[in-house]
Amino acid sequence: MTTHRNAHSPATEWHELEPATGSRLAPALDLFMKTVTTVEIRNRGALALTFDGGEILIGVDARFESWHLSGHGVDNILVGPGGHADWQQPD
Repeated sequence: MTTHRNAHSPATEWHELEPATGSRLAPALDLFMKTVTTVEIRNRGALALTFDGGEILIGVDARFESWHLSGHGVDNILVGPGGHADWQQPD
């Protein structure tokens, strides 16, 4: 099982993306250089990013690290294999 990444822009439909599939990842390029407007961590640690022109949802992976988030003013967050059954939003 691989981590599913779903992406869409307002003018298009949702696309399910799989890592390492080359040109099939092209729909995600519409989000390049867009501004992130919302970051939400959902059940079990799925990451939802809303942009000024689309959205991406990164689910959890059963075997691999799904994602990590770091930056200025943000505590580091890492979602490991299988996600987190007891996930709680950081303060």
